[in-house]
Amino acid sequence: MTFTREGRTAADLVTYIKSSGINVSLSTPDYSRRDFESHGVAGLVRVSPHAYNTTEEIDRLLVAVASS
Repeated sequence: MTFTREGRTAADLVTYIKSSGINVSLSTPDYSRRDFESHGVAGLVRVSPHAYNTTEEIDRLLVAVASS
């Protein structure tokens, strides 16, 4: 799952979320240049709840994003 948040760069948001101990990564246009360009984004926060995140981390992720 990928997302952005208005008012924050994806890179800054990834750094903030990781500082809370939550496993996320930064997706850049290198992964899908056409999609990134067509949507006008330079980066996306990637979360993989099915593979790399616990239920507790997802709960903390929601709080972290809401408070960012």
